[in-house]
Parts: sequence; C-alpha cells; structure tokens
Amino acid sequence: SLFLDNIGSYNFAESEVDTIQGMGAKVLIHEKDTYPNMDMGLALSPGHRHILQTSTNAMTRLGAPYGNCEESSTTDSDSVTEAAYAYDQHLCFCHKISACIAQQCDCTSATFLVHDELSNEISNDMHLCGKINETYTVAESLSDYYCGSDISSCESAITTCPAKCTEIMYDVDVSSSKWPALQQHLAFYQKYIKNKPFSHHFNIYDDIHHQYKVHNDKDTVVKQLQELDMIYDNFLQISLVKSSFNAQVFTEHLSVTWEVLLSQLGGNLNLFSGVSLILLVEVADMFVQTCKQRLQQNKKITVEESDTNELDTKSQ
Repeated sequence: SLFLDNIGSYNFAESEVDTIQGMGAKVLIHEKDTYPNMDMGLALSPGHRHILQTSTNAMTRLGAPYGNCEESSTTDSDSVTEAAYAYDQHLCFCHKISACIAQQCDCTSATFLVHDELSNEISNDMHLCGKINETYTVAESLSDYYCGSDISSCESAITTCPAKCTEIMYDVDVSSSKWPALQQHLAFYQKYIKNKPFSHHFNIYDDIHHQYKVHNDKDTVVKQLQELDMIYDNFLQISLVKSSFNAQVFTEHLSVTWEVLLSQLGGNLNLFSGVSLILLVEVADMFVQTCKQRLQQNKKITVEESDTNELDTKSQ
C-alpha cells in the first residue's frame, strides 16, 4: 500500500489552470540496474487496488559486423544519487541530450539526467535551465528554460545510441478495483494510519470511530464516511503478479549463412544456365586432364627431337 500525501499539496490558484496535474502514482517495471524511464511508466489512481500482471520477454541482438548493438556494462553513475546504472538506450539518450543542451545553452537541463562522465562537458557551477535567482533575471531564466526544453537540434546526437545486445523487457496488464471498501475505512485507519507521523491529517476518522463506539449508530457512521474522500485520495494498493513463469526469448540469427549462400548460388546457376555442382566438378576434371595431356605431348616431342639430334651427330 502507498500513502500519497495529497493533503498538503492542495493548490487553489486559478492562474495555474494550465499546469493541472492528476493524483496518483507512476509505476515502471524495468530491468535491474537500468535507469528508469518514468515517461513510460503506468499512471495509477488513488483509492484503487491495482493488479499488475507481468510477462517477461528477452531480446538478443547480433553485434558487429552483422548488427549495431552495445554490450551491457555497469559503469555510468548518477551524480545525484551515486547509483550505478547499466547501459541502455534511454540512458544514452540522456547523456547525449544533456551534453548537447549544456553546450548550446550553457546550462544543465533538469529534465534529463546528468552523469559524472559528463563532468568534462558540464561544469560544476553550471546552473539549471530556467532557474530564477539573484544572479539571473526573469528574462534570462525564461530564455534558458526555452533553450533547454528545445531538443530538436540535438536529435542528431541521439542517433549514435545503439540498443543493448541483450535486453529484458516486460509486458504489463493492469486491472483495477475500488479500494478499500467503505465499510473498512475505520479498520483501515486503525491499522495503517493511527499513530503514524501523518495521522494528524486523519483525526476525523478517530472522532467517527469514537462516536460509533459510544452510540453504535451504523447509519450515521456510513453517512459520515461517504462524505469523506481522504482515504480514497491518499492511498492505493499495488499487487504484482507474474502471469507466466516462462519468458519469451527473441534471438537474432543470420538470415543468410555461407551454407545458405552457396546453396542459393548453386540453385540459381542450375536454374538459369543448367550448371550444377556435378557439372562444375566434371569441367574442372576435364580441364585438369587436358592440361596433363598437353604436358605429355610436349614432353614426347622434346624427347623425339633429342633422339634425332644424337643420330645426326653419330653419322657425322
């Protein structure tokens, strides 16, 4: 179960209508040691129990010289959390875009992760794009913000990010139901909220529970609980279930091997010119035999000429 703490985040400013956001949590299931791309996460609403059924897919790609993929290695470190991440394509995108924005805008993008390996390109005192303080005016901050948000000029940099040679992916199916049931709100308060650091926000449930113990009036309690959405707005439950313990494995293979190439070449020769392997062997054998016969004939002629010269010498 997750407590979202939406109570203290209420904002009634009418001027911020363009930035209205929903309540809930984002969940992403990803490969171990890889940097999470939360833009691809699942948005789960509060007041529900969410069952996530997962299945595993494994992808193996061909490396050089047949393909372009990157072997996984745990060498990249997040400069904020000092957590080490294995290589993946999204992490490479963050590297390239962060470096590109730092070079073009002279500021650090808050949207993309900045890593230690970029320390040569991004100085330690470089400010966040769009940050307003005593050094930068509002106009300068807005200019930095728009510059850091525009990554169209950095698209060429991310084309150098290959996919991983071996990658594990997860397919997720989500089913949801209202949670917890209204008749269990008081029990939920007693077990999960009371005596917790945030329990003072939910004191009204303690009052309702006390009235129920004194008056035992169920109808009044139900009516009071129906008027409250505090538990629905601040809690959700996530259950993770594997739909199958078997993983689908996708492996890239060479579509044309040397054996397949030779067989296709032989088939095409036989189809279009009537040439077969046996015929090629016979032609080669005929060529060898012809060469042998030519050599034997030349040798015989040389020997005969030598014998004739010897007889002429003796007669003289």
